[in-house]
Amino acid sequence: MIKRKVKINSFYGVRLPGTMKDEKIWYEVNEKSAKYLLVLGIIIIFVSALFYFSAVFSSTVSVIIMTVIVLTGVVSLAIFALIITNRLSKLK
Repeated sequence: MIKRKVKINSFYGVRLPGTMKDEKIWYEVNEKSAKYLLVLGIIIIFVSALFYFSAVFSSTVSVIIMTVIVLTGVVSLAIFALIITNRLSKLK
């Protein structure tokens, strides 16, 4: 998605009404969302490694923290994608 090679489809990518109707919006929103997910993935890997190699928190607390990070990341991505899609749709 970062390289803008995946065409509009019903199975993969940010599939909102605005992205499905316009190829320019599709590529823009999916590129930004993919970059966001890449950063989120790096954060998750870093925090997971931190929890694994240091016994700072119990396993229960570590799982709760990781769950909060993942859920916050996914919800904020959904909001981010909606905002970008709406903003780009209004510019047309």
